[in-house]
Amino acid sequence: MKVLICGAGLVAAELLKRLGKNWQVTLIDKDKTKTGLCLQGCDMVVKTMFEDASSPVTLDQAGLTGQDYVLALTDRDEVNLAVVRRAREAGVAQVLALVHASTRVDEFESLGARVVLVGSLPARHIYHYLEDPRVAVTPLATGRGEVLEVDTSAFFRMIGKPAVSVRGEGWRLAALFRQGRFLLPEYDTRVEAGDRMIIVGEAGSFQPVCSLLECDTPHFPLAYGRGVLVALLPGSESQNAVLDEALYLSRYTKVSHMDVVCAEDQCSVEKRIKEFSHVYEAHPEMDTDAMLRRVREKVEEGSIGCVVVPPFETALWNRLLKPPLVGLAHSLGCPVLISRGSEPYSRILVPFNNNPVAELTLELALDFAKQVQAAVSVVIVEEEDFVHGEDWSPSSEVMSKRIKEIAHVHKVKLNVMVRKGNPVKEITAISAEYDLLVVGSSTDQKDLFFPHVGEMLTRSVSCSVLVITS
Repeated sequence: MKVLICGAGLVAAELLKRLGKNWQVTLIDKDKTKTGLCLQGCDMVVKTMFEDASSPVTLDQAGLTGQDYVLALTDRDEVNLAVVRRAREAGVAQVLALVHASTRVDEFESLGARVVLVGSLPARHIYHYLEDPRVAVTPLATGRGEVLEVDTSAFFRMIGKPAVSVRGEGWRLAALFRQGRFLLPEYDTRVEAGDRMIIVGEAGSFQPVCSLLECDTPHFPLAYGRGVLVALLPGSESQNAVLDEALYLSRYTKVSHMDVVCAEDQCSVEKRIKEFSHVYEAHPEMDTDAMLRRVREKVEEGSIGCVVVPPFETALWNRLLKPPLVGLAHSLGCPVLISRGSEPYSRILVPFNNNPVAELTLELALDFAKQVQAAVSVVIVEEEDFVHGEDWSPSSEVMSKRIKEIAHVHKVKLNVMVRKGNPVKEITAISAEYDLLVVGSSTDQKDLFFPHVGEMLTRSVSCSVLVITS
């Protein structure tokens, strides 16, 4: 990630000591002496400029528009305000400034900058902001203690655990803020997705808390289970392609094993999966519906994080009641990869709407993309007002802002596209340029008169589809 730091004072020096090799820093300060002291032992600084940081020309030469973050850390509010204003005009989303006079805070905040007052232990605050903005840290007792506020996500492994067990050496969970209510944990209180955890601890508690949150640990598909289950269904003409995609998924994620279920007379893949520990089942004379029942049994028996299947059809009556492909993911409770052999994944597309599972889908897609080193694009499709009414969903501006916030947490650059029209047609057309479509679904209920959008997408696109449910 690229960060432009304006001002080479003590705050910048302390911050540079904390940043690691994943950061590319451009540093601006007129004072060569201060800059030299600041740079000692800091290999992540790729460019240094001895210029006036408030100059638009200097900022442009520093590559302002290509920065992921801009930090205005000089000892003058006028200079910091000029940097913030220019950065916001250039479209930089993440901007932070030191403010020396509390009376000027409103000026900075009106420009959309994160503000740090000089008296609030700024270097530590900025470090936390860059590392994981889910964790808000407030110093206590002149910096000897901290209050950490953490918003939980659905894939945190602590979800469902007793609140009293969320503790470590020098820190503990003190309270939960849930749906507008402030809760003091009791022995039967369990952590739920969407809770804001209030943690009190000694100074420096950020790292152990971040370890608990598994900030650097891939969550797909481990949030659901440690294995991949491959179902080579009867009648499929692409068994080798399905198996190749399952092996690709297993190699690039942190799963521990792969299980294979197939029809005995159509399954000859045993030799190809010896590199993974696995359970290999070949069943005689089973149709697709019977094989899918066996898949459900296997998921219930063990720790399966993702199921890989080819596109399939089920009995007509079943198709009328529920969408088969998306419905499988809902019935299993774990992601399902509808394999069309489009690996390796270099470009991943994620539709985003007001679906309750949209944010979880995007977070898991970003997590997966980092593991396979793929680029991610997000598409928002605005339907005509007459379809649902004018106020049926958030505006594209609101959704785009939330998408960028999620990208900020995951430290991933996103391409966000906004289209207008029929979601299935628009997304299908765009997906022709992508290797994987990641679709979120909040329901498998199907209206006889209206098609299930998620099901239509899984069937209409030419690439593989990963279905995520709530």
